[in-house]
Amino acid sequence: MERYNITRNDVKDILDYADNQWNIQLAHYGDGIFVSSHEILGVLIEEIREFENAIQSNDLDKIGGELADILVVALHGLASVKSKKMDWPK
Repeated sequence: MERYNITRNDVKDILDYADNQWNIQLAHYGDGIFVSSHEILGVLIEEIREFENAIQSNDLDKIGGELADILVVALHGLASVKSKKMDWPK
């Protein structure tokens, strides 16, 4: 199987897509930070399970959507950690 290269434009397009998806999630769930690392883990595990189900369906659109959800949770989690305002752990 040949591996194709990902271009900088591909990455830029994905980052733009992730930014759009993040804005959709913020509009739906609000912009509050995660309150703990355990909350981040719980949400990531939920998204990974949904990704696993998408893999089983062999539907590339679903797979891509779940990967985008994982990326958004990871970005939101990182922003929460970087804020240094999570309630736990201190």
